[in-house]
Amino acid sequence: MEQAFERALRLKDRCLPIVYAGSTDEGRVRLKFSLFLQKQRTTHILVLAGEAVLVPISGLAAFIPGPNIAFYALALLMITQWLALRGINRTIKAEHDFIPDPHLAAWEEAVHGGEVERYQEVLTSIENAHNIKDIRKILYK
Repeated sequence: MEQAFERALRLKDRCLPIVYAGSTDEGRVRLKFSLFLQKQRTTHILVLAGEAVLVPISGLAAFIPGPNIAFYALALLMITQWLALRGINRTIKAEHDFIPDPHLAAWEEAVHGGEVERYQEVLTSIENAHNIKDIRKILYK
């Protein structure tokens, strides 16, 4: 997820397309998306604060012979969190174009209806419509 937020820094357009199931009310989707971004921002800020506390402690490992793996790992985590936080902030400030999608609505209907036999068909249609490879790996984690 951090990589996705970091990619938001490279977006040229100020308007982000957000695809959602057309069966859901757009106002509700907007609210949930806004709350999701706020939660992610808070989480990233807290994680960065915790890592900032640990950096001086990991510096003590410099007295041990060999490379300071603890400091390097923590530094890489902090860089990743910082870039993701910047991407989240940019995403929050961007305009959002919410686009209803019938393929996602069909997925929601199949899941809510317990129609397991339709899953493969609907997932294939989502993969084809949105150029996503192996969506099953994302959904079944």
